[in-house]
Amino acid sequence: MPNLYITEQGARVERISQRLVVRKGNERLLEVPVKDVERMLIFGAVQVTTQALSLLLERGADVNFLSVHGRFRGKLCAGLSKNVQLRLAQHCRLQDEKFRLQFAINVVETKVKSQQAILKRYMRNHNHVDFHREVETMTNALKRLCSQTNIDSVRAVEGMATAVYFNSFSQMARSELVFVTRTKHPPTDPVNGLLSLGYALVTGELAGIIEAHGLDPFMGLYHTAKQGRQSLALDVLEEFRHPLVDKLTLKLLNTRTISASDFEKRDDRRIYLKGDSFKRYISLYEEYLTRRFFVKELGKQLSFRDVFRLQAEKLVKTIKTGAEYKPFIQGR
Repeated sequence: MPNLYITEQGARVERISQRLVVRKGNERLLEVPVKDVERMLIFGAVQVTTQALSLLLERGADVNFLSVHGRFRGKLCAGLSKNVQLRLAQHCRLQDEKFRLQFAINVVETKVKSQQAILKRYMRNHNHVDFHREVETMTNALKRLCSQTNIDSVRAVEGMATAVYFNSFSQMARSELVFVTRTKHPPTDPVNGLLSLGYALVTGELAGIIEAHGLDPFMGLYHTAKQGRQSLALDVLEEFRHPLVDKLTLKLLNTRTISASDFEKRDDRRIYLKGDSFKRYISLYEEYLTRRFFVKELGKQLSFRDVFRLQAEKLVKTIKTGAEYKPFIQGR
C-alpha cells in the first residue's frame, strides 16, 4: 500500500504504536502498519493527529492535502534532500537553453506519439472510425518538432497536435456523457473532470517521487516556474497523460463503470463526482496504477508506479550528466 487514500469526510487518523488507525466516530475504518505507507493523501475534511503526522514524517512518508474533489492544496514532507550538488546541477540545467530545448522536444515528441498510438489503437478495434487525417497531422507535427529553435515554438507544435487529439476524443468516449473540447480551469463537464482528476493525482505522486530522489519538483525544464506549480512533475506527467490517465478514463466511460449518475452539480456550478463514486474512482485508479504490463525496453513486467521511479532515476542522471532524457513510451 504505497499510497494511503483517506477520503471519508469527518474521519480522523490516529497513531497506535507503529500503526495508523482511521476512525469515524466510534467506528474503526482502517488500520495499517506505517512501514507499508510511502505517501498519505488526505481529501477534504479529515483530521490527522500530530502523533500520526510525526510517525509518518519519521518514516519519510509524505502527507498530501487535497480538496474533497482532488485539487492539490499542499503537503508535509520529511525535509528537503541533503543532496545539495544535485540541486545545484538542477539550477545549472535550468539556465542551459540548449539543454532545455532538447528536453522539451523529447517530451513533446513522446506525448504526440502517445496520442497517435491511442488513435491508431482505437481504429484497429473499431473499423468504422477513421482517424487517418488526424494521425497524419500528428506525423507532420513530429517532423516539425526537430527543427524548432525555442521552447515557445515547441509549445505551439504541442498545442496544435493536442487540439487535434482532443477533437477526436469525443468519438472514442462512447458514453452518454458529452465531451466537446478539453477545458481545465475548471473542467466544465464530467469527462473533463475525470481527466483533470487523473492528471492531478499522477502529478502529486510524481512530485513526491521526484523530491524523494533529491530534485526540486517546482523547477521545471519545459514548464516554466509558477507560484505553487510543480513544474518538473508536470514535465514528467506529459509522458503519462495519455497511456495512463486517458486510457483509464476511456475504459471507465466505455464500460459504463462511471456514468452520469456518478456526478452532481454544486452551488458553484462545477460538476463533481459524488462521495461514494469518488471513492470508487480512487480504488479503480489505484488498481490501474499498480497493474503490471510488459515493458519491451526492459524485457519485464512493470507497473506504472515502477515506471515512475525509473523515470525519476533517469531524470537524476540527466540533470547530473547532461545526458539526453528519454521519456517513457508504452508499447503500441
